Amino acid sequence: MFLDSTIGDLSLAGDYLRLNHSGSAFTDSDASIYFASDASIFWDESADILVFSKDIAINNNLLRFNHDGSSFSNADAYIYFASDASIFWDESENYFYFNKIVRSSWYTYTNFGRRVTKHWAYGTSRTQAQVYTELNSTVPSDVYIIASGTIENADGLFRITAMKKNTGGTNTIEFYGYDEVAAGNSRRDAVTGSATIFSTDITVAY
Repeated sequence: MFLDSTIGDLSLAGDYLRLNHSGSAFTDSDASIYFASDASIFWDESADILVFSKDIAINNNLLRFNHDGSSFSNADAYIYFASDASIFWDESENYFYFNKIVRSSWYTYTNFGRRVTKHWAYGTSRTQAQVYTELNSTVPSDVYIIASGTIENADGLFRITAMKKNTGGTNTIEFYGYDEVAAGNSRRDAVTGSATIFSTDITVAY
C-alpha cells in the first residue's frame, strides 16, 4: 500500500507501527522505512540487525546498552567502528577493552597502571625491527622516558628502567637498564630494519 504525499502527516491513534504484520502475526522478513531516496532504516531479518543509512543524533545525554528501559541486564557490550576496531565492555572482568591504540590530545588520567604495556611470551623470537615497529608509534622521539620490564635472549636477562627513541641517525629504540649477566648498567638497541633477534621474551610498560 502506498500513501500519497498530498494527504499530509500521518497520525496513529494506537501505540504501534508494525511492518510485515497481518493484523494477527508477523511474517518475520526484511523491512524498510524511507525518509528520502538515500535515507532509511532497514531491518535485516537474517542478520537480526537494524541498519541506519545516515548519522543518528540523540537529543539526550544517555546512551545505554543492555538496558530494557527500566534497568540494566549487566552483560558484555560492544561498539564497533570497523570489522577490526571496537570497544568491548567485559562485564565479568569489569573493564573496557580497546583493540586498537588509544590516543589522547591531552593527559590521560588513571588510578593505576601505565600508558602502554607490551608482552611477547617466552619462546616467541622478535627481531630488532619487529620490536621497533611494534613500539614506534607510542614512544616519543628523542626524550628519555621511565619504563619497566625485562628482556630475555641469548645474552641473558636484562631489566629495563628507561627508554628512548633515537631519531638522530638510524631510527632506534634504546632500552636502558641492568644486565644480569654483565652485572652492571647497560643498553639494548632495537634498530629499525634489523633482522637480528632482539628477544625471546620481552615485557615492557611505559
